[in-house]
Amino acid sequence: MIKKLSFVVLGLCLAIAVFAQEQKENTPIADKAKVEREELINRLYAEKDVDKVKSIALEIVKRIDTDPTWSSEKNRRDMFRMHPLYAYLDAEDFDGFKKFLNELGEVTGTERIHFATAGYARRAVAKGIDLDFAGQIMEKERNWAREKMEDAKRVADSTASILAGREYGYALFTTDQARLAYKLGEKQRALELSTEAMRYNVKRKDADLTDFYVKLATELYPSDMLKKELEQLIESRMSTANVVDRLKAIFEEENKSNQGFDQYLASLNKSQVAEKIEELRTKMLDEDAPVFSLKDLDGNTVTLDGLKGKVVILDFWATWCGPCKASFPAMQSMVNKYKDDQNVHFLFIDTYERGDNKEKNASDYIKSKNFTFQVLMDNTDEVVKSYGAKSIPAKFVIDKNGRLRFRAAGFSSDSDLMAEIEAMIHLAEQE
Repeated sequence: MIKKLSFVVLGLCLAIAVFAQEQKENTPIADKAKVEREELINRLYAEKDVDKVKSIALEIVKRIDTDPTWSSEKNRRDMFRMHPLYAYLDAEDFDGFKKFLNELGEVTGTERIHFATAGYARRAVAKGIDLDFAGQIMEKERNWAREKMEDAKRVADSTASILAGREYGYALFTTDQARLAYKLGEKQRALELSTEAMRYNVKRKDADLTDFYVKLATELYPSDMLKKELEQLIESRMSTANVVDRLKAIFEEENKSNQGFDQYLASLNKSQVAEKIEELRTKMLDEDAPVFSLKDLDGNTVTLDGLKGKVVILDFWATWCGPCKASFPAMQSMVNKYKDDQNVHFLFIDTYERGDNKEKNASDYIKSKNFTFQVLMDNTDEVVKSYGAKSIPAKFVIDKNGRLRFRAAGFSSDSDLMAEIEAMIHLAEQE
């Protein structure tokens, strides 16, 4: 009985101790410390001045080393310590970057150091400066990426997503080396490296990596060999807008016309589009599409009611949105594909735009890229909210009766997007 009572008392004491600790952590003092941590970290990420970034980073590291209320950030110590490297990159202060990198010494607590140094090398190559040092970095980081990829293959509990990420990292750093080789005039070496990178780009389907490979293939392969490569990229679902454009140019050269190209392209792409149609058929919506009236960049008023009888594709975007802009080459391919179809209409609605002159921001960007989009301005953000879009890019497909049939968010790859849009239009036309 006494032994049982002792266990009860011991359990009660432990419960009281845990409760006391929880209460301590939830006191205003603990809350204040948490707020101070978050404020200082947010200041670090928001600051652009290099000297101020260094000062804040140094203060954070000092707090982690000496202040018990910062103990939860210990695993991110190296990440904060190296953060000024990004500030040097943003300021394009390459000498400062190299000096600070040397001062840092060994950084083992975060993989970001590898991407920061690779970022320096990438920018140096783009500007044609410090190529020897850039080459050393690229070789080192590519070897690191290869080791990480091989480690992921050996570890039994590595998930498919982890392995895919490691493969993509290796493909990315290998393409960096290919770009350097191209810059140095070593085109054959660049092609070999880019071909190696493409072996590991199958899952991620990065359009930039694919387009650089196509650039090299266009310069070095004879036309018949290039055509086969482009066809294989489309059939293997690694197509980009650039791949389609290159193949179209070859088709027109061979046939002295582009008549029949759409059918030819569809034959290469038919399995992916067919699968998308079956996948999306069960996901079709049947909702009232919110009506709107907006001005385009030429000052014309466009209403959804005025487009009754057509399948309408809405693409919500902004000039600051990276994924939005990354999707535009593929969307331009879709606009080109349906430009002669009077029953299909694309609208690109600029929303959540920043700055004082939103129309100019949108117009300047569209013109700089030679896109042939009809852009509408949702300056009050009311239309995007009426469609329930929580983020951009967001795309909506409306049938000829004004019924909302599909919604899609984000961007993965050119080939997936083009197949998805084509499948959505096909299904919406049947309603």
